[in-house]
Amino acid sequence: MMRSALDDDGYTDFTHLSVLADGAGGLTNVVRDGAQQSPSPQLDWFHVSMRLRHIEQMTPKTADQLPDTAAQRALLEQAPRLRWLIWHGRSEEVLPLLTQMSRVTKLAARGSDIPAQERLARFRRHVVELHRYLRNNARGLIDYGLAWRSGKRISTAPAESGMGHVVKERMGRGKPIRWSADGANRMLQVRCAVLDDRLVRLFQEWYPRFRRTPRTIGIRGFGQVPLGAYKTFQRVPTFGGVPPDL
Repeated sequence: MMRSALDDDGYTDFTHLSVLADGAGGLTNVVRDGAQQSPSPQLDWFHVSMRLRHIEQMTPKTADQLPDTAAQRALLEQAPRLRWLIWHGRSEEVLPLLTQMSRVTKLAARGSDIPAQERLARFRRHVVELHRYLRNNARGLIDYGLAWRSGKRISTAPAESGMGHVVKERMGRGKPIRWSADGANRMLQVRCAVLDDRLVRLFQEWYPRFRRTPRTIGIRGFGQVPLGAYKTFQRVPTFGGVPPDL
């Protein structure tokens, strides 16, 4: 299916492929198997920004738990800088900065009371997770600002938002008509084929006479017409509920 979709979009052996994903290898493997070449990974900005948001929200109150003013001021300056560095593809500067923030909060937690230790530990956990996420997906980090100004896609947020709404409406508990996992998978395949204009061709592969021998329906005054074409005929006006003679 992936190879067919690539061919329909004009794929050749000289086409350069990029995969926009959250770092998981599933989609990359599907594209690689279909194209018989290794695509360039691109880390989705939405998932990076979502992890950054946790750190940004916790920074002000976390800085209040640090022992000295210099450390507080440094943390308040470093946290907003993370987003700018990642947006401009400066990954070589981001990882050392995250390491420094992790060490500062770890040292501060040793001499703090229990509530402060818990807050510092939560903040440090988000910092460590972001560091691990960026390090494991370093090949997918790009200059997002340049890509965005060039009109390229940098995020899958619209697609994920739409899919999340559909899944919630169709597979959520308490819905009168719920989709099963198998039914949802089949429906997604059909929907993708419709969006890619491949549904008719797929039907013709399974049923060669599809759309070649249309069924007909008899319409008064028009004889036998192809099924579905009757919508193009004007309705016969009625007078008092009784149709006039044709």
